Amino acid sequence: MQGMTAKRWIIAVLIGLAVLLLLLWLARARIAVQFAQSYFRSHGIESTVEIGALGLSGGSGRFALGPRDNPTIAAERIELYFDPLHWIPRVVEVRLVNPVVRARLDESGKVRLEALQEWIDSLQQQQGKSRFVSDDLAVSLTGLRLLFATPSGALDVGGDVKLVRNVPVSASLRVRPATIAWQGASIQLRAASLDFNSGGHLAVRLAASAKKGDLALRDANISLDATGFKWVSDQRLFISAPQVAVNFSAASLTAGQVFTAPKLNLMARDLAARLGQEMTVRADLTGAASVDAKLAVSKTLLAQDRALAQAVAANLAHLDLDFRGRVEQRGNRTSFLLTAPLQMRGARGGLLQLSTLRLAGTPEGVTASLQASLSGKGLPAFKLASDKLTWRDGVLTGDAALSARFNYAMMRGANVTTQGALSWQSGRYTFQPSQCARATLSAFHPGASDLARDVRANICATAGQPMIAGEGAAWTFTGDARSASAFLPLGNAQVDQAAGHLAFEGVGSDFHGTATVTAGQVSDRLKPIRFKPVVSRSRLRCRSARMPSK
Repeated sequence: MQGMTAKRWIIAVLIGLAVLLLLLWLARARIAVQFAQSYFRSHGIESTVEIGALGLSGGSGRFALGPRDNPTIAAERIELYFDPLHWIPRVVEVRLVNPVVRARLDESGKVRLEALQEWIDSLQQQQGKSRFVSDDLAVSLTGLRLLFATPSGALDVGGDVKLVRNVPVSASLRVRPATIAWQGASIQLRAASLDFNSGGHLAVRLAASAKKGDLALRDANISLDATGFKWVSDQRLFISAPQVAVNFSAASLTAGQVFTAPKLNLMARDLAARLGQEMTVRADLTGAASVDAKLAVSKTLLAQDRALAQAVAANLAHLDLDFRGRVEQRGNRTSFLLTAPLQMRGARGGLLQLSTLRLAGTPEGVTASLQASLSGKGLPAFKLASDKLTWRDGVLTGDAALSARFNYAMMRGANVTTQGALSWQSGRYTFQPSQCARATLSAFHPGASDLARDVRANICATAGQPMIAGEGAAWTFTGDARSASAFLPLGNAQVDQAAGHLAFEGVGSDFHGTATVTAGQVSDRLKPIRFKPVVSRSRLRCRSARMPSK
């Protein structure tokens, strides 16, 4: 809405000047100049006014308002054109040649024309409309130069603009290179431009680099092209366009890792927006993105499971993303819905898919529901679903159902199914299952041979403790195993009805912990049997270990 405010004071200034010159039309040039200077002086404004011509068809002159050595508004030439069908002079067009405007954006986001602000405010407060100015007033600014001071830095904008009925019908603006400091970020603006014509084509271009802390964007280029673009300004601003294309590319993006050649192509169709106190927006979106990366694989992961580490690194070397959805905003509520599955493909066939995603939010919080899956050769296969995730006051809470199949380190052919409640706040997360998780393991392979095969168990939460908790890369896993069974190939024995306590912790993929068996029956699998079933209790310490490449 800041653009609407700026437009209003520009129009107010131009109409004020037009009415003033209309009054001067009735006087001789010398008297007119004295009258104009007296008018501005009564409003505390220093001025320079020269009347070139005043006639039945219009008038022209030049002016400068504000301090003589640094005027707030000045124009080499101002031309007024009257409606020839009216007896009373009525302005239908105002042309400014080479106008210069000096404005400032204050900390509250308001645009001010310092030396002229009180006069502008008085013009805006006037009720009704002038009979000396047409409702279809056309205003053109040729060779405009806007010197715009902001808390983030100074901008120098030049170009041409034409407005009819207070709405721009054509514009061609260029921003000179500048350095901008905004919310802790440093932005090196190389070039920016805006072009708009009466045919409804809008083109915006931006070239810049930016840095904020450890985040850096190098040689970014952003373009926006809209066809059939229309806007109507009344008490509110209405915008519509059948098609809007946004394209983004950069040499690199640094965010912990270095990503090269990031690209995003976004298409909005049937865009309709109403801007005001009650804002509404609606559009159908289609997007595609890609990025290259050479990510450093954890040495611990590489030592524990080389095959998994290589599969992860190979897929992350290049990523492609595609999605389609619909975005809507009504008042302070915004929603987004996928209308086709979102797919992210890795360089070696990995696929992360969001088959369902619904987002709805207000300034107080956001809710979401989703269904996601991951698949690909050498990668874990998982499915994740949540009916409701809520983000409020910096806290994420919700439900989640997860099923996963994977190989990792000493665990081969693992299969886990669970559901429960999760939370995240300030980097710390927890997961508490609502019922015991079902887990199976084809083989437990901590060394040269399998220690156990066909492992099955129900893993339940330990009273008073979350099953999974962590902060950053550090994590803990605590649970109780029930109804566990396994085949022990080294002893050719079967374990049934086992129970125990599991306690593991780690940083990233590096972990250690204990599995304490509190009960269990061990049976001989040889024929003839060597011993009768016995009850066993034991304690096993586990630590992540280097696994052979598979």
